[in-house]
Amino acid sequence: MSENAPHPLIELARQSIISKIQGTEFVVPPNLDSEFETPSGVFVTLKKAGRLRGCIGSLTPKTGTLAREVAHNARLAAFKDPRFDSVSREELDQLSIQIEVVTPPVPVENPGELDPAVDGLVVKCGKKQGVLLPGLEGVNTVDQQIAICREKANIGKNEPVRYSTFRVRHIT
Repeated sequence: MSENAPHPLIELARQSIISKIQGTEFVVPPNLDSEFETPSGVFVTLKKAGRLRGCIGSLTPKTGTLAREVAHNARLAAFKDPRFDSVSREELDQLSIQIEVVTPPVPVENPGELDPAVDGLVVKCGKKQGVLLPGLEGVNTVDQQIAICREKANIGKNEPVRYSTFRVRHIT
């Protein structure tokens, strides 16, 4: 990989989005690095002019391999994030793509010991679940993380919850 070439997973995400816009089938290339063949949860974030344009992810793999998970979640972020309209052909060159490869979530008894800069958070109540990636701008405390997760999952302030944490490897 040359210094200016995009990371192979970033290129994979971009090609997956392009193929959807063009109406063609996307097939994950067979000659990828073996690390991309292992199962892993992954989040794909799209930004336009530094602002969020879409983000979809999975804490646990749904498609079998990291490469397939990236391609799948890239399409979901571009076309199925309910907060945004679908990405248009005209926007493609303006999009930046970020990928966060997720470690398996582990239960945590005392979320107050977590560091929002490096620890992602899962807040769960029954079937409702809120997830927040680590290192988000403006989220500086665990209490902020918990409040955002509760709001995302529509979990009331006094409802009992379980916490899990995870870490990510950033790819840009």
